[in-house]
This record gives sequence, C-alpha cells and structure tokens, in this order.
Amino acid sequence: MPDIQRTNPEGLAPPPGDRYSHVVRWGNLAWISGQTSRGPDGAVIGLDSAPAQARQVYANLRTAIESVGGTFENIVKVTIFITSEAYLPAARAAQNECWGDVPPPASSMVIVRALAQPEYLIEIEAFAVLD
Repeated sequence: MPDIQRTNPEGLAPPPGDRYSHVVRWGNLAWISGQTSRGPDGAVIGLDSAPAQARQVYANLRTAIESVGGTFENIVKVTIFITSEAYLPAARAAQNECWGDVPPPASSMVIVRALAQPEYLIEIEAFAVLD
C-alpha cells in the first residue's frame, strides 16, 4: 500500500460529515479539495460578496498548501468554480492578488449552476508538486 497522507489542517473548517480530506499527499504530489469561503469555525465568510469569498477561498488554499510544506509556487493546476459570470472579475482579482509575481498555475474556470451549499459563490481545487 502506498504511503498516502490524508489531512485536515488546523485553520480549516472540518469537512462536513468528515466525508473527505482537505489535503491528500502521496510522495511529492498533493491534491487539495475544493476550498470554499468557510472560516475555521465553519461559518461562511462574505455572504453575498464574491470579492470577500474569493479572498477567503485563497486564504484557505494557502493554509492547505502550507500544511504540506508548500507555497503557491508549488501549485501547478487549479480549477475554479463560480456560480455566475458576474463573479469572474472578483475571482480573477483575488487570483492575481494571491499569486503576485509567482508564475501562475495552469487553470480552468467553470461556471456552474450551484455549489454544495447555496451560500457558496466560489470554490477552488488544486494540484501541487512539492519539493
């Protein structure tokens, strides 16, 4: 059996029903489950505010990647889900703010009808290659 590590890092809300792991690491590869705007206590941050939710989603993504010793530079692919085309500017602004001068990863942005909870406007999942 391969040495697969499944974790729910400190600073991220526990997964609903404990039905998944926020981060799965196998060797130098890491998969980060879709991050939403839930704060550490589970409450949605930025209700009805795409910019606030986008910033929180990226903060959660940072917590997740740092929990396995990585940084945004290690993230090679993100998939961004938004529930309205109107949220494109907020999602892009937060992504630009987050990556700064770091070369951006490969990326897909998908407009979906809904996410797991109606309060969620943006969700991002990621794949990383660690040092």
